[in-house]
Amino acid sequence: MGVGAHEAAVREAERALEGALAGWLGVRVGEVRGALAGEVVHARAGGLPLRIEPTGSRGFFDAGGFVLAHGEAPGAGEAARALRARLGGRASEPVAAALAAYWEAARAPTRGRREALDGARAAALFAGEGALLAPWVDAFAAHYGRPLGLWWPERGEAGRPSLAFPDVAPEQSVFLRAPAVFANDARGRAYLADLGYGVDAGGKIAIVPLPADFARRRAALGQRGGFDARLVPAPVALFSGRRWLRDLAGGVLPINLYGRRAYALTRRPRALSTRLHPTFVRKWHTHFHALGHDMSLHALGWHRIGVAAREALLAEARRTLGLGLRARRAAARAAIFFEERLTRTCAELWMELDAPDAFEARFDAALPTLLAALRDALAGR
Repeated sequence: MGVGAHEAAVREAERALEGALAGWLGVRVGEVRGALAGEVVHARAGGLPLRIEPTGSRGFFDAGGFVLAHGEAPGAGEAARALRARLGGRASEPVAAALAAYWEAARAPTRGRREALDGARAAALFAGEGALLAPWVDAFAAHYGRPLGLWWPERGEAGRPSLAFPDVAPEQSVFLRAPAVFANDARGRAYLADLGYGVDAGGKIAIVPLPADFARRRAALGQRGGFDARLVPAPVALFSGRRWLRDLAGGVLPINLYGRRAYALTRRPRALSTRLHPTFVRKWHTHFHALGHDMSLHALGWHRIGVAAREALLAEARRTLGLGLRARRAAARAAIFFEERLTRTCAELWMELDAPDAFEARFDAALPTLLAALRDALAGR
């Protein structure tokens, strides 16, 4: 599995920091163990606990039982005294420089600029997908009075912006809430940015790549499992479980988008219905956020399912499509399984993991239970 540019920069900075700490403390690099989360460094180096934060010109901080790296502070404790005795006043500037480089690499994936997006800009910028996006982009802005955004990363792949959703309805979130591995871990945030995703101020993964860009990024990282997504023109607001399952059985997650005619026909009914009852407010909120929801909860949530596990799930989907007259009802049940049960299982696994690479093995362990649940659903049990 490959490593993207952001994650590679973080890993390189981690190694440099470990080397600087080892040299400063007079221990082997192998004796430095850290938990690096972007803002705080927790480490054990040569048997001593360290906590380092980016405060002050020296870049060191002492709290409680952690070592005091520079200067004096009350309550430093036995570990701080042991460190001072070991160092004998040895200068820590190389560590400070390595820390500054590490924090720069750790924060870079979260930095970028946001600009408003309209339909004409979408059509010009996103070749192949822009024509499908444009009507939805303009209708979103008209519906909410706030435009969708483009997210241009400060670093990373030039000319490859992602979509940034404004927080127009905090009470009805349709996005994946960022698990700790993506919210608090420097490598995890870098990995997420290398896939084109980002976390908003509310902790939701509401910055998402478009399907074609997501596929390119995954291919560059050597990821062969999971599902690719695809934008699909939807002339009417009718959901077909059988059609959705047919696309999914081919390994593709379909994301439906209206055209301009559909938005023109629904403009007045939409405005009236959303004034009449909250149910319609939620319905249209779900509609306008379907792309973000599918790319966040589904495409990202499923993206590290291994090839063998994916094929086992899709074999059941294909079997469902071959049931003849019984296929319609079975397809609806299968669609619910993929939309709800599979997605919930993946989200729960992501919440528990310390690193993205651990997902596939954990999912494989859960696969027999998932397959049994899918077969029960198809049988109507």
